[in-house]
Amino acid sequence: MRDLDDIFLFRQLVRDAAVAVEGTEAVGFRIDATSHELRVVVHLRHDDAPPEKRAAAVEAFRRLVGPSVIDGQDAALALAGTAPPGEPPQFCLVRMLGDQTGPKAAVAVISRCVDAEDAESRLDVLRRQL
Repeated sequence: MRDLDDIFLFRQLVRDAAVAVEGTEAVGFRIDATSHELRVVVHLRHDDAPPEKRAAAVEAFRRLVGPSVIDGQDAALALAGTAPPGEPPQFCLVRMLGDQTGPKAAVAVISRCVDAEDAESRLDVLRRQL
């Protein structure tokens, strides 16, 4: 596994992963081994959202990623009601990174997917990327 202690490398990995799955927003968290607290390393958005909107987005990511931290599993989570009419639904793709001692980091990417099968395929892309 790649060295998650290199902040620059981790930021690049998150950016490259988001591009690979056509992500619209992404976040990379370090995970505290004791408290399981999610610490933001990078948050990528395509807009110049004000700080309060960015903070709200990060909190939403924390709520989405939290269950994956507890069970140590990747996930493709459907985000019901977030797509405008006629647009494909959004999914939050969560990739857990760690070793035999437990999770060390998590990457979450918002991506528009045709359906759950497409979301799982994109999650497989994340698994190969990270």
